Amino acid sequence: MSLIDSNSRFAVNPTNIRGIQRSKFDMSHTIKTTFNAGDLVPFDVMEVLPGDTFNLETNVLARLQTLITPLMDDM
Repeated sequence: MSLIDSNSRFAVNPTNIRGIQRSKFDMSHTIKTTFNAGDLVPFDVMEVLPGDTFNLETNVLARLQTLITPLMDDM
């Protein structure tokens, strides 16, 4: 049995994990922060192991400064 998948560079897990029951954890949390416009800000860091699955849902609330002049656009 080859440990390298023909379609991937990564090693395939040689153990049979199909029969193992999976645990579920509620890892929901809230992040409230400020940052400068244009910055790339990481908002979550999670340890992930091969075979892990997770669902990620994000919601964003942006409070902006009042505009000095109205935004003009060709509508």
